[in-house]
Amino acid sequence: MIELLIKYLLGHFLADFPLQGQYLAETKGKDNISMFAHCMIYAGVISLLVGFQFWVFCVLFISHWLIDRYKCNGWISLLLDQCFHIIIILIIFLISL
Repeated sequence: MIELLIKYLLGHFLADFPLQGQYLAETKGKDNISMFAHCMIYAGVISLLVGFQFWVFCVLFISHWLIDRYKCNGWISLLLDQCFHIIIILIIFLISL
């Protein structure tokens, strides 16, 4: 059980930072294609690590898009952005038990 949570969190930190890359980090707030690519990478990496489930992929993709949109528009901080992402992951993890 704890291994699954570690996979979710590892996927989050890999996909939201190093796998995002400089270009997507700089353009996702201005360009929907960049935001789409970032969210696909994010949801895809986590789904690959935890075992693909369509509903999990969709929740990760949509929630990540919305949260990052708020961050890119300056409505929330990076810290709050990360808190929201972790909360979503914890909810998904608890539902999937």
